[in-house]
Amino acid sequence: SKPDMLVTIDHIRDEVISANKRKATSFSTIAKYVSELHSKLQVHFREPVIFNQKEEGWYFRPPK
Repeated sequence: SKPDMLVTIDHIRDEVISANKRKATSFSTIAKYVSELHSKLQVHFREPVIFNQKEEGWYFRPPK
């Protein structure tokens, strides 16, 4: 909902993962799901739209 905002692992844990699984969900697991999401979005937008900010989080940058 907020393009160009850094989405951290904590944002994803708080917004997407149920409370009882938050502590057990690793960065690598979330990164795998973000990668899968990016693959699907890339097909839709026909170009890369999610960019990794090394171990901090991701940016969603749809084409303008």
